[in-house]
Amino acid sequence: MTYTDFTTAPVMALHGSASSSKQWQSLCEILEDRFHVITPDLPGYGDRPATGSQKGFAADADPIIQEIEELGQPVHLVGHSYGGAVAMKVAILRPDLLVSLTVYEPVLFCLLRNTTDQNQKFVSEMEAVAKSLQNAIAMNTPESGMATFIDYWNGEGTWQQLPTTAREKFVSKIDAVAQNFVRSFEETVTLQDLAIIDVPTMMMVGLESREVTQQISSMIAQVIPNAKLALMPGLDHMAPVDASEWVNPRIFHHMLEVEQYRVTGVEALRWVA
Repeated sequence: MTYTDFTTAPVMALHGSASSSKQWQSLCEILEDRFHVITPDLPGYGDRPATGSQKGFAADADPIIQEIEELGQPVHLVGHSYGGAVAMKVAILRPDLLVSLTVYEPVLFCLLRNTTDQNQKFVSEMEAVAKSLQNAIAMNTPESGMATFIDYWNGEGTWQQLPTTAREKFVSKIDAVAQNFVRSFEETVTLQDLAIIDVPTMMMVGLESREVTQQISSMIAQVIPNAKLALMPGLDHMAPVDASEWVNPRIFHHMLEVEQYRVTGVEALRWVA
């Protein structure tokens, strides 16, 4: 099918750090009969060069905004982790380009600054991971930096269990991952900025995820008007990759609800996550 064969708005899905557009292959398969899906590589990944002088998430949001503008139609925007943070920046900068927003644990570390002592501890955790990556690049020992990154999000010992080919693939992305952390710590978005997002939004969070992303997701869901918070039992931060069979149907359902409202003006029955 071609883009013009669909009456629904197109879907754009943004991958997380150390991943690629291939992350969303299973989502594409679920949506293919109802939606046209675009899965771009973020700057620094695949064939897309790293972005230039802008700071924060805007550096990576701008190319996505340009790509949506070229479609000539607003999209259902989906994002995971770093891609979720970029998606939220797009929603702030250009809400007119979105039909809906669905994000799984966006890494908006900036929201934790200057808040509680516990949140400051979370920031320190993430700074330690970022420092490990930077030191590994400086010392030309990329394996050590990526081991820290992978084990942080997937559990201690995950790196050692990966096959050599997988480790090599991750190592090749260390520069992009380190740059993602730089952008994350440069970002200055506030809860007040997020409160202006008025598109139908679903915030997804795994109940086995690290507390830092659970906290960020909860804070965001509380300030976006009428946002849904989908709590995912038994899932962690990498569920969109490792447990997509549980995550993707929720994404699909959210977009179908939005499409129903666009067509009929009648809001679907709300579901409890």
